[in-house]
Amino acid sequence: PVTDARQHAHNELLEGILTHIDKNICDPLTVGEICQKFSMSRSSLQILFNENLNQTPKKYISELKLEKSRQMICEGKLTISEIALMLGFNSIHYFSRAFTQKYNMSPSEYAKTLFKN
Repeated sequence: PVTDARQHAHNELLEGILTHIDKNICDPLTVGEICQKFSMSRSSLQILFNENLNQTPKKYISELKLEKSRQMICEGKLTISEIALMLGFNSIHYFSRAFTQKYNMSPSEYAKTLFKN
């Protein structure tokens, strides 16, 4: 059985990892880099994420990047290409496809719903 102290340590570790990912979302984050920074194996990181968030670290980072892109589109300061590049998407096409899969509309369609004047 998992003790309260152990669960607390897991929660603190997860919180630290999530904070790190959030602060560095515009940097090229890799699972390997996160493992190195928090001195843990890939499998331990996978288990921590799966048990607490029901998703892999890579999926979590990807989801967070898409959410951040939505916020950046709302701000209206950058072009969609600049946002995709800033968040580390390899191509505008990949970014657009991922955004469309998550939000059922392309980034440009989303921007149009915000700024239709």
